[in-house]
Amino acid sequence: MTDSVDELTDFKKPVDVDIRAQKAAREMQDLAAVFSPNAPIDQLQRAFDTVFFGWKRGWLTAFWLMLVMATGIASLGLSENSAAVVIGAMVVAPLGTPIIALGAAIAIGWIRQIINLMMLIAIGAASVVAIAFLLGLILPQAIPNEQILARTTPDFRDFGIALFAGVAGTYGYYRKEFSSVLAGVAIAVALIPPLCVVGLMLEEGRYVLAHGGFILFLTNLSGISLGAVFVSFAMGAVEFKLLIHKRVVFSLVLCLVGVVAVMIPLSVNYDRIVNPAAQTAKYYSNISLVLRQYPGQVTLQSLKVDGDLANIIVKDRGGKVQDIEKLQSKLQDALNLQVDVVDMNAAPKTPST
Repeated sequence: MTDSVDELTDFKKPVDVDIRAQKAAREMQDLAAVFSPNAPIDQLQRAFDTVFFGWKRGWLTAFWLMLVMATGIASLGLSENSAAVVIGAMVVAPLGTPIIALGAAIAIGWIRQIINLMMLIAIGAASVVAIAFLLGLILPQAIPNEQILARTTPDFRDFGIALFAGVAGTYGYYRKEFSSVLAGVAIAVALIPPLCVVGLMLEEGRYVLAHGGFILFLTNLSGISLGAVFVSFAMGAVEFKLLIHKRVVFSLVLCLVGVVAVMIPLSVNYDRIVNPAAQTAKYYSNISLVLRQYPGQVTLQSLKVDGDLANIIVKDRGGKVQDIEKLQSKLQDALNLQVDVVDMNAAPKTPST
């Protein structure tokens, strides 16, 4: 009797799996029938909201509430140099949902929805930067810590992480039984913390570091969106025949142009990593060119580069450097880094750009 029960149980397992697979395939077929530029707008909007926003009334109110909360958590966590707090902010942050939805809208070629989602993302991002800037006014000013610097020098690896996370996240939206992956996606790809870095660094006048944080946000935005495009076609939610549709082609071209544009600063940062010796030699050479303006008087004592931040110690033997901030600005232009300069013969001064 036991053997027969075991056989029956083993027999049912593949049948259950097959039934679930058939159900998922039917769901994708039904979705593909609606996810089309030619579908009635009301049906398309209803299906779109159901998949990505849970068709819940008031989701926009919850979106803004969680966005503000995540910004506050991330800004304070960055100020404290607390990795745990910053990770918590990533889980709370709601910005990933409209970005994944943007990728699906690109795959459909739904221009109006692309514009609406881009506006939502842009206004949300600007709000995060503004809130972080205001919080920076009351937070203590300090040398950028490792949590901040870790989000100022993105490279190709960050784009790869965003791409894979976009694939996993989109799969979780299309297949609700795998929705548990969304928390992992939120942790893997930081969206709110880089924007908080932008706001905090703008408040401190560290524009190079603020620029680096913004590039990381754009990297994650483009990677997640592209991953969502891939999954939408691969899972059958959007039919491949739509690739010849003019609006789909137009939206895909714009997406790829954005990705290529982001790749330019990523390639520069990646080159620093794979050729550290050459990059360091270039830094020393450029510093020497600047210090030649003070012949025999100002010498370089040490150079430490951490991401986009360069800490430079000089020795002014003849008192030629009357304005340390002016020297700092010259070195910053020469190195294309955020530069803090300390004169060994003078008391440290507050860094600026």
